[in-house]
Amino acid sequence: MIRPGRERGHREVTMSRRRGRPVVVHAQVSKLEASEMARRRLELLLETLQGTRTVQSVASELGVTPQRVHQLRDAMLAGAADALEPAPRGRPPAVSEELDEREALAERVAELEVAQRALELQLELALLMPETLKPARGGKRRGRCAVELVSLCSMC
Repeated sequence: MIRPGRERGHREVTMSRRRGRPVVVHAQVSKLEASEMARRRLELLLETLQGTRTVQSVASELGVTPQRVHQLRDAMLAGAADALEPAPRGRPPAVSEELDEREALAERVAELEVAQRALELQLELALLMPETLKPARGGKRRGRCAVELVSLCSMC
């Protein structure tokens, strides 16, 4: 049986049942950096959780339906739960893994460009001064090397 003034599934807590220091909602909410409307809504929603205000009275004061008050209260609690999730300790890493990979690839490209330029210079020297070429192991093959270099040069 539901008593008048109580919502289904919610227990009304009176101040006489509480122990310890009373919670002063207004003092805590007024310290927050938020718009006046957001602070007022938060204050009213917290009062529904405390049991000092009913959902119906809060709904009429805000000009919304009781269902909307429940939605707002659920969103408020979800946001609080998200804010209280454990976070990794310490500073976050300064550079992400993706940036590290990009930098590594950029360095590799620079190395390959230098190696390509060195090979191009060697090829030019070999074409301009074929007498400086050393024959491969096993004999004289200068003519063949020069022909191979010329064909390679035409591909560049």
